[in-house]
Amino acid sequence: MRISLAVTTLVAAALSAGLAQAQGGPDRTSATYQDWVMECRPAPVADGADEKAKAEAAGQKLCEIVQTFTNKQTNKTFAQVFIGRKAGEKKEMVALLQVPVDALLAEKVTYANAAGTVMEAPMTRCFAQNCYGEVVIDDKALGALKETQDLSVSYTLAGGKRLKLDMSVKGLADALTALDKK
Repeated sequence: MRISLAVTTLVAAALSAGLAQAQGGPDRTSATYQDWVMECRPAPVADGADEKAKAEAAGQKLCEIVQTFTNKQTNKTFAQVFIGRKAGEKKEMVALLQVPVDALLAEKVTYANAAGTVMEAPMTRCFAQNCYGEVVIDDKALGALKETQDLSVSYTLAGGKRLKLDMSVKGLADALTALDKK
């Protein structure tokens, strides 16, 4: 099960897909930037929204870039990193790490490069199959992400062991630039 940065519930995802189909357009589009994939979908409109809110949301898309980590032996996805803007007034950029439920809540999710920590925040929530850690990306971190030559994300497993995932930066700067234009 995947969770989106902008749409964190299945109900909202179903709503956005239903709106796109009702409008006759594609419900999702994607573009590849080397090792990163940008995915976009129509912005959902909240139930009971007034006509002004519906008009403002019409034609808007929510986009995120994604990197997927796959177990080479089983060829199954075990983690994903999503980067995108949250819906709402602030529209702050965030990175969301999705991992299996063996993560230790309240321990930090850390994104780092050779120069040190780029950004970090606690692992915040777990559901039936996955745990999630969301980190707000400020301007300094965004600049570091666009310029870095190496990047990793680490988190703590339930047993206390720290797990580090080496991320690919191939296409990251271009994907972040394209995301900023959406």
